[in-house]
Amino acid sequence: MSVSETKGVGSIEQIVDDPDIGDATIEDFARDGFVRLRRLFTHEAIDGICQLSEEKLAEQAGGYAANLSRVAYRLHETTHMQAILRDPRFGAVLRAVTGTKLIPCEAQAFELASGTSGIPWHYGFVSFGYVRARDLGYTLWIPLSPIDAVGDGGGMAYVPESVISARHGFDMGTLLAPAMNAGNAPTDLLAAFADANAAMQPLFEEHKVEHSFDVGDALLFNKYVWHRSSPYRGEGEKRRLGIALRFVGADARMDRTRWTAEFNFGGGLGIGTEAPIVAGKEDRFARFVDVDDGDLISSSPSVDFII
Repeated sequence: MSVSETKGVGSIEQIVDDPDIGDATIEDFARDGFVRLRRLFTHEAIDGICQLSEEKLAEQAGGYAANLSRVAYRLHETTHMQAILRDPRFGAVLRAVTGTKLIPCEAQAFELASGTSGIPWHYGFVSFGYVRARDLGYTLWIPLSPIDAVGDGGGMAYVPESVISARHGFDMGTLLAPAMNAGNAPTDLLAAFADANAAMQPLFEEHKVEHSFDVGDALLFNKYVWHRSSPYRGEGEKRRLGIALRFVGADARMDRTRWTAEFNFGGGLGIGTEAPIVAGKEDRFARFVDVDDGDLISSSPSVDFII
């Protein structure tokens, strides 16, 4: 049975398992910009995501080439993911942690093969490049198999916002966007940004956090958190599959000026580094092409519900 075609919305008996969302979880998220959510999903929900991801990865093999073994986009359009996104308990968890209503925007599957490194240090300059610099954006990363941070790896590393935030990267991208779009790229400034970004990498490694995850756990982080894939050290033909759900705040607005510059640059305008995050001409704001510059994302007819 294909979960993307024949499993209807609402057909999962129970989606949310038994997450402990207390004051400490909310405080940790507010301070660091990320939090590990234990027991967020039932095994039934994860099994469906696994099957769905494998179906779509087979259809969309390729993607980030050397960085990832396979990738799939647009999983949010499938009935299984719609059932998860529309589940009242799921929405209640995200609102409790973030403190805001959210618009589901995208769901992507990423596969790391044994020996592959994944995506290097970055922040959400592409995934959230189409909204204004200070509009809220969040990723929920769901590993579909256990992650042993000190064993096979294959998870993620992230730096607490209480240590360093990427807010400046969004601000710099916004400031440079008009000149970039006019064909007047500030090459000297971009080179200085790139040098500074390279110089920060050892600090990221010094202050990084890496969690282990059981099946059903997830990581929620905001768009300002510096993060990278953790190399997968599994033996032989082993692979690590994960899915990322993207959300923006219900009051987020379109920033076409910044997005045009960011997309044409290749991602990473605010750090002066063209990164292979935009692959295969995948435009992350394609779902919202009917939203004019400065208008609410929620005004798009494609936004038929808000969490």
